Amino acid sequence: MLQFGVLGPVVVRRNEDPVNLRTAMLHRLMSVMLCSSMRPMSADSLVEAMWGEAAPATAKKTLQIYIHRLRRALGDDRRIVRHPTGYALTVLDGELDSHNFTDLVCRLSFE
Repeated sequence: MLQFGVLGPVVVRRNEDPVNLRTAMLHRLMSVMLCSSMRPMSADSLVEAMWGEAAPATAKKTLQIYIHRLRRALGDDRRIVRHPTGYALTVLDGELDSHNFTDLVCRLSFE
């Protein structure tokens, strides 16, 4: 089971153990994809988020390499899905702390 944390430092855990994302760019990619989890992001949008106006000419190819590395780090190739419109990170119910927080607040608001 994966757990994603964005309330505080961005963290990923697999079976309670931290997932080592190794580089700042993998952390950035994970952060960006968590912001739009389950919704595809175009390669152009990801490149913009990763490099901004300083994107190298090889940015799209480099993005593919980072996507591959992130899939390996997560330990499940099915978590990052390629869609015709881009890439989407699959986050299951209960895996993202901000979703859990929102759910809890909503339940408490109606009690």
